[in-house]
Amino acid sequence: MHLEKITWLDSHSPTATWVDPDEVRTSPCVIKSVGYVVRETKTAITIAASVSDEGIVNAPLTIPLVCITKRKRI
Repeated sequence: MHLEKITWLDSHSPTATWVDPDEVRTSPCVIKSVGYVVRETKTAITIAASVSDEGIVNAPLTIPLVCITKRKRI
């Protein structure tokens, strides 16, 4: 497994209450995640925060490839 820094766009809901439409944020959140690449398919990549000596991973995160704007192998 190798490390990657991935920049990706995420959806958000900044409030659970009623809000004036003029105050609604219309751009997605830009997220930067770093992790060990566990698996990649045609549609998504899964990274993990930690990997044990036995190859067991912790805190896996799956990101759809269509949301990724930048990738860098570390």
